[in-house]
Formats: sequence, structure tokens, C-alpha cells
Amino acid sequence: MDTLTGCQVLKKDGKLKNAEDILNPKITTVIYLFTAGHVTGRDIVLKTLKKVYHESKRRGGSWEVFFVSSDKSEEAFKAEFFSDKHGNWYALPYNDPRCEELRYKYNISSLPNVVVVRTDGEVVTLNGREDLESIGINVIVTWG
Repeated sequence: MDTLTGCQVLKKDGKLKNAEDILNPKITTVIYLFTAGHVTGRDIVLKTLKKVYHESKRRGGSWEVFFVSSDKSEEAFKAEFFSDKHGNWYALPYNDPRCEELRYKYNISSLPNVVVVRTDGEVVTLNGREDLESIGINVIVTWG
């Protein structure tokens, strides 16, 4: 995951971690969650992704989620990420240049959006939001 190389990411407990430490050999799939607190329609995506993430971890899952914020301020970012709507996943820090790089790389033009990629760079889906809305928790099979 060359985009995350050298990146520090934020955990829900407020601590920074090296992305390389998180993306150990056990993790085979990365889910990028592109959204912001002011975006309408994000709640159902967050609710479903949170269930999927929890179930994946319960099964010893090989996935990790990274929140890529489009919030307009650091305060809005913190209010969004540290809310109970988000799962116990990671976030790229507010205003990290990789956020813009990822939006460009995956052609993100609307929010919320979910992109699923393998750690070897293979794209599983650029339409993760639609998958979450249409098949729900069964994305565990579809994305697996």
C-alpha cells in the first residue's frame, strides 16, 4: 500500500500509529471510507460498515478501514471521527496530503464513498457504498 507508506494514522483512542505496523501480513484488504460530518446519506453507510468491520474482526478478519476525511475543519473532523457512528478503525490525520492523493487516485467525486483494495494494489471495488447499501453485511463474502 504505497500510498500509506510512511504515514501515521489516528486510532479512535487518539493515538498515532505507523500504517506499516497496522498493515502487517495478516491484513490483505484495505477499505477507504471517504466522507465528512456534513455529508447527507453517510449514516447508513457508517452503520453498515461498522457492522461489517465488527463481524470481520470477530471472524479474525484480514481487513482494515481507513477514514479519509473531507471535513472543512479539524474540529469537524474530530467531531466526526470520534463520534460513536464510526467503528474502531483508523483515520488519516486531518489535512494529511495523502487524503487528497487518495481522492485523486480513486477518482472520488461524491461522498460518502467506499473503496476496497487489496494490499497488493488490486482494486476490489470502487463502488463500496452501493455494495453496503444493496447487500449489507454480505459484503464480507463479496469483498472477501
